[in-house]
Order: sequence, then structure tokens, then C-alpha cells
Amino acid sequence: MENRTILIVDDDESTVVSLNFIFKKKKLNVFTAKSGKEALPILKEHKIDLVLTDFMMPDIDGFELLKIIKSIDESIIVIMVTAYGTMEKAILALKEGASDFIVKPLNKTVVVKAVEKAFEKRALIQENTVLKAKLSIVSSQKIIGQSKVFKNIILDIKNIIAKTDSTVMISGESGTGKEVIAKYIHEASNRSDKKFIAVNVSSLPESLIEAELFGYKKGSFTGAIRDKIGYLEAANNGTLFLDEIGELSINLQVKILRFIQEGEVIPIGSTTPLKVNARIIVATNKDLASLIKEGKFREDLYYRLNVIPIYLPPLRERKEDISILAKYFLDIYSVKYNRNKMEIEDEAMELLENYLWPGNVRELENMLERLVVYNQSVIKKSSLPSNITNIKKEEKDIIKIKIGTTTLQEVEESVIKKTLDFTNGDKALAAKILDISLRSIYRKI
Repeated sequence: MENRTILIVDDDESTVVSLNFIFKKKKLNVFTAKSGKEALPILKEHKIDLVLTDFMMPDIDGFELLKIIKSIDESIIVIMVTAYGTMEKAILALKEGASDFIVKPLNKTVVVKAVEKAFEKRALIQENTVLKAKLSIVSSQKIIGQSKVFKNIILDIKNIIAKTDSTVMISGESGTGKEVIAKYIHEASNRSDKKFIAVNVSSLPESLIEAELFGYKKGSFTGAIRDKIGYLEAANNGTLFLDEIGELSINLQVKILRFIQEGEVIPIGSTTPLKVNARIIVATNKDLASLIKEGKFREDLYYRLNVIPIYLPPLRERKEDISILAKYFLDIYSVKYNRNKMEIEDEAMELLENYLWPGNVRELENMLERLVVYNQSVIKKSSLPSNITNIKKEEKDIIKIKIGTTTLQEVEESVIKKTLDFTNGDKALAAKILDISLRSIYRKI
């Protein structure tokens, strides 16, 4: 019971004094009121865990107070104190949400046990609520966004993309949520009851990619001690998501192209093709058109994959989504780390909305998880990391030059350096913002 907060409401001063003494010895935080009317401001201004209230009181009686308490916060425990003559009303109060009732004259042991029992019951309810919330988080699609561009993407998926089996290419910077969108397409499609398999091509050693994608037969190479089904076959009748498709070697690009054209998989060590019906969704943060020019990506495969293109804009281009995403991540990590519902101050939110987020949604999520771990209730400006709070708006947005003494080269260098400050040193992102090549960034600074 330690550190819980209890409010004692009774018009009998001796009862209030006695209960106050009992519960302070039990290390509870105790508030007292001599009437229901006097209890109201305490309930509104403080976080009360339990109210122990007399039934018969002037102005607002215990039954009316119970209804007011439940309208303020349903989770507050209410124990009624009643004389024998009001037993029927006490039973009615139980039906209205009271946790228990105690009959006068009060017995210290009975009162303490009733309060302990109420707190134990509340702890079980809270634990159950947390478990349910965690299950909800696990199943959540995290499709969060209110910007026009994001809403249009979701509408296209629901109304058009999910209703077809065409290949989809999702492009966008790292951390924009490409896998989330791919999973959403799968869940909205008629394949939703089948497997969704996600493979990050760049995370697999090149020597193993073919075996992982296409599978192999026992004895086909050293270490192949049994047959293995590849990701393509495992996704049969479902969806295979290939992230970082630009990292795929030319040799494997040919085999993926053949699969898309023929719908067949030939495992390593086999000559028998297997019919596989898997929808392919790919994602990339690279400019595939440039890779085609460099001979690193097949043009025919590009057109096969890019049947339905989806571009996910970076978070800095959809600022309307930052606040709703921030609140969403605060909620899910508050539950995960057993915190009370956490809020974020307006000043702190404004800083988040003005930050460029070079790591996009992933960076925002990771930062908010960290803030929940290190804070208890409210996220303030002072809670935010220095890379967000230390850059003043006027320092970010204004470059001062002196006409007659500043050269064009110096202006270019200043613009590039300020942009790199924005992106925390991410040169590729700075090049995109300035609409120049990465090579120009290196050449000019």
C-alpha cells in the first residue's frame, strides 16, 4: 500500500483524525475532507487512488459523491462507510461502482484489511489492462498519419492496390515505414490469411541469398544436410516483401525476373521447377534509375517490379504526421514500460515538428521510446536531446552575407554547412535537400 493516495471523507472529526493516523502509519499519502463538497477540489487537483467516504453527510452525501468520483475517474476505488440503518443504500452503492462497504462503528483491523483488499483488486485489474494493451500493440499495424499525401497512399492501397496481385515498388528514405506499408497492403488483400514474409536483402550474405530465397536440395553443396524451403516457396499464396532490392546482385536479379515472369522456383541442386503463387512487394531507398545507368540494376526487372509505384515522402515533408505519431509512440511505450499515460508539452511538440528527422519515423520512434524510459509523466522541452533543442530557429534558417566581400563559393559553402547541421551530418540527405549530387557536396566542402 505504500505511496498510494487515499482521501478520507467524513463529517465526524474524530473519525477523520483516527483514520488519518492509521493510514499515515501505513505510509499512505492521506487527504481529508469534512464533506462531499470539500472533497471535490481535492479529487480534481490530486491523483487519488482510493476514497473512504461516510454515507450520511450534509450537502453531498456518500452516494452522490460516488457518482461524481466515477465521472471524474472510473479507476478510483471507493469504499463506503455506513451505519446499520443505511445497509440497503450501501448495497445500492456497490451496484453503482463502490468497491466495498464497512459498517460502523469502525474497527481498525477491518478498515485496513478492506483497503488492502481493494488495492490488491485494483492491481490485478491494472495488470490485466496492461496485458490487453500490450496484445493490442503487438497486433497494431502502426498505420498512423493525417497528412494529405499519407491519407492518399492509404486510400490507394484500400481501393486499388490491395485488390490486385500486381508487383509493388515502395521507394523512400530509410525509416519512412516501407515495411509497414507492405504489411498493410498484405493485410488489406485477399491474401491476408496467408503468410507475409519480409526479407532484408542487404542483411543476408551474398553467398547465401540465393539459397535463402530459392531453397536447396539435400547434398547440393557442402553443409546442405537436408532439403530447405526458400522464402519464395514459403510465401506461396501469400506475400514476399524484399527490402533493399537495390542490393541484389545482377545474377540474382535474373532469377527474380524469371520467377515474376514464370511463377516458378527452382531450388539449388534441383532441375524441377515448382509452381509458386507469391505476390512480390519490394522496397528501396536507392535511385534505381541511376543504378540502371551504372549497370548495377536490370532495366527489365525494374519495369517488372515497378508496376505499382508507391513513394513514401520523408517525415520532414509531412509535418502534420509528427504530432500524431509522437502521441501514438508515447502511448504504446507508456504501456510497454508500465508508465501512466504520458503527455508532451506544446513547446516540446513544436520542437519535434520543426526538426528535420533525417532518420524519419524510425528516429522519432526510437527517441520517444528513450524518453518514456527516462521520464515519468510529462515530456518537456528539457527532456529532448540536444540535437533538437540546441539549434535555434534563426540560426538554422538564416545565413548572413556581406555584399561586396562574400564570394559565391563562400555562400555555397555556408548553405551546404547549414544544411549538414540540419541533417546531423547526413551528406546524402543534404544533397537531396539542396537538389545537388552527393559528389558536389564532397567537392564544395
